Amino acid sequence: MRIQPPNAVSPSATRTDAGKRPADDDLATSRAVRMRGSAPDSPLGRLAALGKTPLARSPNPDSKHRPAIPSELACASYLEPQAIPSPRQLVFEWEATADWETANRHGPDLFTHLHDLLATYGADELAEPSLAEPSRATPAPPKQAFDWEAAFDWQAADRHAPRLAVYLRELLAAYRANETPAVRDIDFAHEMASALNAADPALKLEIHDFAPHAGADGIRNASLTQRLLRGLGSGETWRAVLEAGGHRIALSVQHARGAHDVSLLLIDSVPLKEEAIKRLKNTWDDALRAMANATPTQLDAHAPEKRAQPVRLHLGVMNSKTQKTPDGCLIHALSATKKMASDAAIRTMHERLLQGLARGRVHAGVDVLNAGRHLPPAFFKHATSERVVDTYLDAKRTQFQASTARALAHRERPDWWHRPPVDPDAPVNRKGQTLARRQAGYMTQRVNTFGVVHTYSNSYEHKRIEIVRNTIGHLVAVARNSAL
Repeated sequence: MRIQPPNAVSPSATRTDAGKRPADDDLATSRAVRMRGSAPDSPLGRLAALGKTPLARSPNPDSKHRPAIPSELACASYLEPQAIPSPRQLVFEWEATADWETANRHGPDLFTHLHDLLATYGADELAEPSLAEPSRATPAPPKQAFDWEAAFDWQAADRHAPRLAVYLRELLAAYRANETPAVRDIDFAHEMASALNAADPALKLEIHDFAPHAGADGIRNASLTQRLLRGLGSGETWRAVLEAGGHRIALSVQHARGAHDVSLLLIDSVPLKEEAIKRLKNTWDDALRAMANATPTQLDAHAPEKRAQPVRLHLGVMNSKTQKTPDGCLIHALSATKKMASDAAIRTMHERLLQGLARGRVHAGVDVLNAGRHLPPAFFKHATSERVVDTYLDAKRTQFQASTARALAHRERPDWWHRPPVDPDAPVNRKGQTLARRQAGYMTQRVNTFGVVHTYSNSYEHKRIEIVRNTIGHLVAVARNSAL
C-alpha cells in the first residue's frame, strides 16, 4: 500500500470552496487506533511520547484544550497545532510514488528527518530537530590560498623555524580572510636577507642601520660608511636595505674600479611631498660629505699614493610612491633590491653616473631623479595604488611614443644620462601579464583602521608570504645540511 507523503496534496483530491480537501474520517479513525496500539518503545510510540502524534495531543482532564488536527495531517504532524501549515504542493516528482509506509516501518528515524526537511523545504525557517540528529560533518579545512600549501612541510618548519612558522600561519589566515595581519617583518629582516642571498648569490644583499641625520661622528662610525670605504676601487656591486628611523629603503651600490668614485641609487617606496624631498636631499648631502671625509685607512695602508685621491660619492634618489599603506616598507625594499640586482636599467644608470663622475659631468652629492622616467614597469608590480600605476603608465607611454618618433625621424641623440625608455605595456612576469593587468588581479577592498573601505592591491602581501615561505625553506635546508 502506498500513501501520500506528509502534508502533500494529491493531484486528484477534490477541494471545497475554502480550498481544503474533505476529511477522510475512516482514515483518521484507523490511524488513531494504530497510534493507541503502538508500543511505548516503538518508533510511533516514541513519537507519541514527544508530542508528535495525535495520541500525544489528545485531550485529557489535566491538559488544556487544543485545536483539533485536520484529518489529512493526522498520520504524522510534527508541528504544534497553531503552527500547522496549509497542505503544500509536491516539490519533488518522486514524492507522489514514494512508499512512505515502508519507509516509516524500516527506517523510522530517517523517515522522521526526511519529513522535517520536506515540511520546511522552501520556507523561511529551519527544520525542527528530529528523533535522529543527522551526523555533523567535520569542518572543512581552510581554503588554500596558494598552490604550495598542500605540499608544505609544516613539521620541518615548526622544528627548524618555529617563530617564522607561526608568522606564516598568521599571514595565511589573514590573507584568506582579506584582513590586514599583525606585521612583524622587521623581526626576521636578517633571515630574509640570508634566504634571498642564498637563492641569488649575485644579489649581495646587506642590512644596515643608518640615520643620515646622525651627525658627522655618527655617520663615520656607521656600518654603511665602513662598508663603502672597504669597497673603494674594487669595482664591486652590492645592495642594501637601510633602516632609517623605523622606515626601510632600498639601496644599490656600484664602485668604480681603480678609483674612489661610488654610485648609489636609492628607491623610497613611500610618497614624499616636494618639501620633504628637499629636506631629504639636504640631509643626504651632509651625510655623503661626512662619509667622503672618513679616512680609508685600510686602503691607505696598502696604497699610500692613493691618499690624495678624492672620494666622490653620488646618490640618486628616486621616489616610486608604490607604498600607500602603513605597513610593507621592508617588503617593498626587499623586492626593489632584488630587482635592482638584475635590471638593465639600474646597471646602465650606475655606468653612466660613474662615467659622469670621472669626466666631471656629474658632481658628488645628491640628485633627485624621476622614478617614472628611469624605472621600468617591473619596479611597480607591488604598487598598492591604482592611481599611481595609471599615472606612471600614462607618462611612460608618452615618453615611449616620443622616443620612438625621434628614432624614426633619425634625430635620436645618445644621452649618457637618460636610459632609452622601455615599452610600458611589455610583460612584467613569466605569465606574460602587463603591469596594468597584473595589478588588476590583486585589487581588493578592505576596511582600514579608520573604518573606511578602500580599494588597493595586496600584491605586496602576497610577496611577503612568498618571502617568509622561502626563508623558512632556507632555514630548514641549513639545519638539515648542518646535521649531515
